[in-house]
Amino acid sequence: MSGVAIIGAGGHGRVVASVLQAANREVAGFIDSGVTGELPLPLLGEDKDIPKLMAAGTINSFIIGLGSIKGGASIRAKLFEDMLKLGLPSAIAIHPMAILSAGVKIGTGSVVMAGAILNTDTIVGKNCIINTGAILDHDCDIGDHTHIAPGVTCSGNVKVGAHSLIGVGSTIRQSVSVGAGVTVGAGSVVVSNIANDVTAYGNPARPA
Repeated sequence: MSGVAIIGAGGHGRVVASVLQAANREVAGFIDSGVTGELPLPLLGEDKDIPKLMAAGTINSFIIGLGSIKGGASIRAKLFEDMLKLGLPSAIAIHPMAILSAGVKIGTGSVVMAGAILNTDTIVGKNCIINTGAILDHDCDIGDHTHIAPGVTCSGNVKVGAHSLIGVGSTIRQSVSVGAGVTVGAGSVVVSNIANDVTAYGNPARPA
């Protein structure tokens, strides 16, 4: 039976698999090279094997299974675009224990983990991670390829640009804008706007 291919079989990829399974989605297995150890689903091959897996009907879509890795969001974005160029559609994974209010929009390729809460009219771009227990209040706008880590709280009207990482347990005040290519360190409190391509951390968060 044809199913979703998860690109990457590390810890995050295995969580993505569990989200898809909890949502009763058919998962074909993992695409990875050099992975070791037991996996909860079949290892289907490497990136180079994707065209033949598509031709055989083994896989019908994909989700990027890499989280916060060396090289940042750019690697996730490149893999995402590479898969699309092969003609493989991207899937969406939303855990049934996530809460999505009316008007929420989730971009293709994105993952919403268990316990996440997305309130009214929040928009999440493509290939994003809304990780376990994250809260996005009303009218938030999350750019493409961005990772909102576990336990992050974004108040209403927060904007986060593309290719950004908001570190675990961070809080962003209402109506604050965080630029593109930004890394916010774990446990930070963001109370004012952050420019593009900045690493910021602390309480209040300041550029490094």
